[in-house]
Amino acid sequence: MATPRPETGAPNAIRRAWTGLRESARELLVRAKNEHSAPHEVGFSVAAGVFSACTPFLGFHMWIALALATVFRLNRLWAFLGSRVSIVPVYLWISFCEIELGHRLRAGEWVRMSAREPLAHGKELSIDWAMGTVLVGGGLAAVSGVLAYGCVRRWSTGRVSPASPAPASPVSPVSPVSPVSPASPASPVSPRRLGAPLERSSESPPSEPRGSSS
Repeated sequence: MATPRPETGAPNAIRRAWTGLRESARELLVRAKNEHSAPHEVGFSVAAGVFSACTPFLGFHMWIALALATVFRLNRLWAFLGSRVSIVPVYLWISFCEIELGHRLRAGEWVRMSAREPLAHGKELSIDWAMGTVLVGGGLAAVSGVLAYGCVRRWSTGRVSPASPAPASPVSPVSPVSPVSPASPASPVSPRRLGAPLERSSESPPSEPRGSSS
C-alpha cells in the first residue's frame, strides 16, 4: 500500500502562514486581556475609549483611545472596544447634543439645526463642540466606566470565590468508659461425702419438745 505524500507547494505554505497568524492573534488577544485587567483598570480603560469616541476628531478615535491607554497604563483592548461606540448614527446624536449644550452655555440659546447637521456646522461651532465634548463626553465616559467596573468586579468575584463548605454536624463528646472492677475470687467449696446428712442451718428456729402442753 503506497503511503500518501506530504503536501507541498502553495497550499501547504498558505496553511502554515494562516496557522502562524492565528496563533499570533490568539497570543496577542490573551496578552491584551491580561494587561492591566483589574476591575478599576478596566473601568478607566472603557471610560477613556468612550471619551475619545465623543471627541470631534472623527476617524482618529481608535488612535486617541490607544494613546490614552498607553500614556495612563490602562488596558488598550478595552479602550479600543470603548472607542467603537462612535458608529455613525450614535456619533451624530452625540455631536448634536455636544454642540447644542455647548452653544447653550456660551450664548444662552439653542442652535437651529437638526440631528443630521452637526458635522456640516462643526467647523463654525468648534468652540461649542469642544465645550460640549467635556460635558457630554465626560458624562458618558463616567457612566460607561462605572458599568464596566461593576460588571468586571462581579464577574471576577463570582469566578474566584470558592464554594462555601457544608456545616459539619456537632460531634457529641464521648463519655469516659468506667473501669471494670476485677472479679472477686470464688470461695472454695468444701467437699462432702456421698450420703452424709446435710447440716442444719444455725439460723433455723429451734423445734418445740414433744409432749409439751400449750
